[in-house]
Amino acid sequence: MQQLGRRRPASLTTVAQSLRDQGARCARTALGHLTPADRDTEVAWHLVGRESTRRPRRGR
Repeated sequence: MQQLGRRRPASLTTVAQSLRDQGARCARTALGHLTPADRDTEVAWHLVGRESTRRPRRGR
């Protein structure tokens, strides 16, 4: 049984990506200014393990 005040980790994951990099690449694509590096490079992302859907508190 779960103790009051203590929550079990939710074992969630989030995909972390650079929206700035993706937006810049999207703009270059829309304007027809893709570089060879844009065509050959995959968009960077990584998984982040989370215990909650809440945002982390500052200073933690």
